[in-house]
Amino acid sequence: MTVGSTVFTVEVARTEAQRERGLMHRRSLGSREGMLFVFDADQRLAFWMKDTPGALSIAFLSPEGRILQIEDMEPLS
Repeated sequence: MTVGSTVFTVEVARTEAQRERGLMHRRSLGSREGMLFVFDADQRLAFWMKDTPGALSIAFLSPEGRILQIEDMEPLS
């Protein structure tokens, strides 16, 4: 995935099982690595950090890919 001139390596979580697992049990994540969570419809969602030892930031995107909101997530919460 490319944003501007920066290239990111992202996994895509399309299924419910993939979204439930997310980035759990990962010991590290590179500064340009991440995961996209894909949903069928726009909706308000909650995310948890169960068994996720590293701090993460989550960005909520519009259908057009515009960042609407960014939240910092606490490890293991």
